Amino acid sequence: MRKLCGIFIAIMLSLPVFSEARNALLIANSDYTNFKKIDTTAGEVWKLKSSLEQLGFTVTMAENCSREKMLDSLSFFERDLKEKGGIGFLFYEGHVAQINGKSYLIPVDADIPDERRVATRAVDVNEAMMSMVAETNIIVLDINRTIPFSASSKNHGLNLHTVRGLASTEIPMNSIIAYSSHLGNVVKDGLFTSVFAEKLIEKNDLLTILREVRLDVSKQTKTEQIPVTYESLMQEVRLAEIKIDDVSDTLETDVSDVIEDENI
Repeated sequence: MRKLCGIFIAIMLSLPVFSEARNALLIANSDYTNFKKIDTTAGEVWKLKSSLEQLGFTVTMAENCSREKMLDSLSFFERDLKEKGGIGFLFYEGHVAQINGKSYLIPVDADIPDERRVATRAVDVNEAMMSMVAETNIIVLDINRTIPFSASSKNHGLNLHTVRGLASTEIPMNSIIAYSSHLGNVVKDGLFTSVFAEKLIEKNDLLTILREVRLDVSKQTKTEQIPVTYESLMQEVRLAEIKIDDVSDTLETDVSDVIEDENI
């Protein structure tokens, strides 16, 4: 019996232990009905899901969402974060539109013939931010893609301004928002999320991860795409696995001796 206990202790000491709850919502919109399909989305986001799970996150995937499905996913996610706390991670990849200084996430089935329909047929980024109520919030937005409206503002006599990229958003307390490129620019499809997913499991500190992602993406696009971050963090955010006191070789030897000496 003592021998079995010794083996169990040795195994447990080698397993990663996370000090807080970790929950993630990944929204991946690619199969658009009325706008250009995004061929690279699914593979990138599943790669990111795998990386997050290796870091102890419970991950919810929401693919090819309608507006209702996006809002429901965000509502359920907010409920989980309120109950569990810890680290909340929100990711979105898909089309976006910016109107009058506001940014909107575009559902895959959205029928948006002109700028007037955006507010009621898409999801305001600031509304998505309201779901981030964990103790620490990480928001990653790979969304700098342009929605080409068929009708111009002038044709409708509207005082609207449609631009490329993403408008600034309000940052929740103790949060960090990572954009796939600096505001107002578009991105190279597939690059940011792929690099980010790789760096997540190579490094520990989140800010270090994002700096390295910025460097890699900038180099690969010859500085045409430079990811940026904005943060209101009150503490360091470390994502890599944490082992109990980084168990020493001496302790492992002692456990082995106990097992060898035990008679059963």
